[in-house]
Amino acid sequence: MKKIFIPSLVALAMMAMSACNSSQKQEENNVAEEAAVEEVAPVAEGVIELTTDTVDMAAYGGLPVFIDFNATWCGPCKAYGPTYHAVAEKYAGKATFLSVDVDKNPSVAKKYVGDYIPQTTAIAANGSVVSKVGMLSEEELTALVDSVLSL
Repeated sequence: MKKIFIPSLVALAMMAMSACNSSQKQEENNVAEEAAVEEVAPVAEGVIELTTDTVDMAAYGGLPVFIDFNATWCGPCKAYGPTYHAVAEKYAGKATFLSVDVDKNPSVAKKYVGDYIPQTTAIAANGSVVSKVGMLSEEELTALVDSVLSL
């Protein structure tokens, strides 16, 4: 009796999890479809936390845009955050710096992120895109910013 009961419970649990997962995906898709384009003026300093699942790069005044793709559960992402913020303050007014949680903004992440985070993506004023994966040192991130600003 016990041998039949345990596999039955496991099967029921798996079905419940898959149903929950698919309804969650559908809910995420609905939220993504309803999200409005966030119109944000360029900021003088600091990092803008993207709070919608869409982004219009034209809203950032033609400045180069740097995006830190991260997640709350990602240890390296948390460790990289202070470096990213320090460089953002250093280049205030010359570029726009965004922070994007890949779990909260899956449509934006899908457009730019490869397989790994943290990822820093730079979009130059001319539209060219450069991405670096992993925790960049302050020197590496500064070099990336300088190279994009020179385009």
